[in-house]
Amino acid sequence: MKGRFLLPFSVILLFSIPQLFSQGFDYKELALKARKDLISGKSLSLDSVMKKPEIKLSHSQALEFIRKMCQPYLWKSVNDPLRSALEHLFCEASNPPYDSTEYLLRRFPYDSIGISWDKFYIWEPMRLSIPVDSLDKPDSADVAASDTLLKNSAKSLKDTTVMVIVDTLDTVTSSYSGFPFRYYRYPLQGDSIKAAVNQLLDYIEKRDSSIIHFTGSGGSEYPLWL
Repeated sequence: MKGRFLLPFSVILLFSIPQLFSQGFDYKELALKARKDLISGKSLSLDSVMKKPEIKLSHSQALEFIRKMCQPYLWKSVNDPLRSALEHLFCEASNPPYDSTEYLLRRFPYDSIGISWDKFYIWEPMRLSIPVDSLDKPDSADVAASDTLLKNSAKSLKDTTVMVIVDTLDTVTSSYSGFPFRYYRYPLQGDSIKAAVNQLLDYIEKRDSSIIHFTGSGGSEYPLWL
């Protein structure tokens, strides 16, 4: 069956069709060609316009397209399983293999991103007077003066200086040139990162591993994680 021919006003509608995200197919370019053909007296088949094009994307184009399709405003629910799967796919395809990530995180020197807890506070010296017992030493020849010594003991005050916290800091950074963060907001943040990373790495290892039981000659079983 021959396709129906486009009416002249149909060309205007073609301009409102958004450009298809693909290589080698552009609705706008097609619309311009259709207008030229109509002006020159040539006819354009509707079937040729509506034919489904073959969409081929490069790696970078596919990543960009999936990224845009995962924008929250496009979805009725941001927790839609398809959206979660697309985000996971995007993450896997745009990052190195997991083995490389695990290798880096297992061997990362987390001590280098730690900041001592006392750096999060403002310290000032404070002078204090502490009571100290002062005892008058007896004459070496007067051994019997022990009772008198206890009765005549008197308390005195000794001045000392201690460091006290007078305020806390909202943000703290490190003087280490390789410190990757702009700042920390609370103490032990570096230790918390290490603990969280280790927990997640162990979880993934256990989740994605398989256990095989080998039976020895004596009937004993030996588990092996793969």
